[in-house]
Amino acid sequence: MSTTTQLVALLLGLMGLALFGGLGYVVHRHPRLSAPLTTALAGVAVYATLVGVVLTR
Repeated sequence: MSTTTQLVALLLGLMGLALFGGLGYVVHRHPRLSAPLTTALAGVAVYATLVGVVLTR
């Protein structure tokens, strides 16, 4: 694995953490939107699928 590939994987991982935290924060502040943990985990699952597709190419 080259250094560039490792940096891209690290960036995608950090973006996933930011996505998880952002979704969790927004839904926690506005609980009427839906259950906080469910929404955050669904967003991260979609992101993880996209990251998997990108990294396998």
